[in-house]
Amino acid sequence: ASSIVSCLRLASPLKALDRMPGLGVQLAMVGASAALAAGAPPLQPRGGNVSENPQGMSSAFVHLFEWSWADVALECEQWLGPKGFKAVQVSPPNEHIQGDAWWTRYQPVTYKLVSRSGDENAFIDMVDRCKKAGVDIYADAVFNHIASGS
Repeated sequence: ASSIVSCLRLASPLKALDRMPGLGVQLAMVGASAALAAGAPPLQPRGGNVSENPQGMSSAFVHLFEWSWADVALECEQWLGPKGFKAVQVSPPNEHIQGDAWWTRYQPVTYKLVSRSGDENAFIDMVDRCKKAGVDIYADAVFNHIASGS
């Protein structure tokens, strides 16, 4: 918190964002929390559930972290595309350290497209199948470090 305060004391707010890239997100979260605490009305669904209002999901993203690429593709074809979902965000697709914990995916060892979700061919197949179903793919990624191995 003291580093945030020291950055906010800079002459220019943009300099604070330069020095602390995550500051903008933190400030947005604080603002959203303050709005909720101040009694701002919660967002309401546009009417009915997803099955009653498939076009209501036309801008919604779904997180399918830890899913295999084959299962994501099937979900796009059988449910997400037909229900009008816009996109899926998936776990980082690159090679990572060994382990079963979710965070191992965020410890990349190379930029090869191979992970416990599948290999490069399975990833390409997933993207193609989801695109045909009208669902975009957003892959989470780690570019700022490489782990030392397994």
